[in-house]
Amino acid sequence: MIVNLTTSESAKCHCRTDHDSNELIIILVCTFHVEVEGHVESEGGFPECLEQTSVVVNISSCDFYNNIAANAGALRLLGEVSVENTNFVHNSAAGDGGAILLATGANLQVHNCSASAGLADNGGVLFMRAQSLSNITHSNFHDCQAVNGACVYVDALVTGTVFEDVFCDGTCGHAKQRGGFIYVGSASTVSMLSCEVKSSSADQYGGFAFLESDAELSLDSSSVWSFSTNNGGGMRFLL
Repeated sequence: MIVNLTTSESAKCHCRTDHDSNELIIILVCTFHVEVEGHVESEGGFPECLEQTSVVVNISSCDFYNNIAANAGALRLLGEVSVENTNFVHNSAAGDGGAILLATGANLQVHNCSASAGLADNGGVLFMRAQSLSNITHSNFHDCQAVNGACVYVDALVTGTVFEDVFCDGTCGHAKQRGGFIYVGSASTVSMLSCEVKSSSADQYGGFAFLESDAELSLDSSSVWSFSTNNGGGMRFLL
């Protein structure tokens, strides 16, 4: 089955269907937002049909803004998902993933996207659960906040996360505790290629990054500057 969802504007643009295996969902030029003040989704506001492990999803040229949930302010993703030319603005979660929560075993490809003003307890924009996989290219983050991992929170046992040509400038992100840009959980690996992170901060540890024990963060042709923290400098490691 192939499901195509194309619309110019929708406050509640869900695409619930009867699901088959190997379903392909294509979402083009949509706007997802909450119009009702105080409305809060339980987890992953839009669209409900993405919560199937067998689904392959392509999201392109969409806008997600002002979405709120307990976890995954805008999207809770399973299966294989690609997102391109899409903006995430002012999405928030009380728990994990202000804009996106990547579920265990999911595979996310992001290209030419922007995320700003994300807010969450962990991962102001993106929260990655164990054994998920993510490749983020030619994208940018701006003015995001969280208790831990102002822009990105990588949970334990997440290997192979790649950021390439990713920029975080202006007021990049602020963590109330740890990881002004990224928090990397135990035994997880993250690579940053040709990236630039500017003006990130944390109140406690790791103005740029906080790494738990056995976590790995590699920087290749990347620059990190103008960070601030009360303890632990730009990066803080737990041994």
